[in-house]
Amino acid sequence: RIPGGSTVVQLNQRMLLDLIASQPRSFAVAVLAEIGGHGSPRGLASALMALLELDQSSFAEPHRLDLHALLESWLPGFKLPRRADYLAGGRWARQSYYDAIYAVAKNILEDAEAFMALKGHIQRVRHN
Repeated sequence: RIPGGSTVVQLNQRMLLDLIASQPRSFAVAVLAEIGGHGSPRGLASALMALLELDQSSFAEPHRLDLHALLESWLPGFKLPRRADYLAGGRWARQSYYDAIYAVAKNILEDAEAFMALKGHIQRVRHN
């Protein structure tokens, strides 16, 4: 969990997650691709790791989101790794958590190729 998120920051993050969740799946994929910044799996992997560890301490336990389940609902067919599985004693302790997240990020960006192509086309037309 990333410490230090004020209640206002946590509420703003929650509202953004609620907005994404209210849209079609393609919107979530596009948002994640944008977060990755220019199709960078490394940037998206870092963003995913931060997103999966959002501080929700301002919310009562029953109102906290299972961020893994939420992202998996946006990304059918994707299994997001859990950090605890890669720590000592975890079922994947000998493997890299970062490598697992990186693989998911690459797959998300592959799913977002149509969005990125459309975005590039619109930007070229708009600037000409």
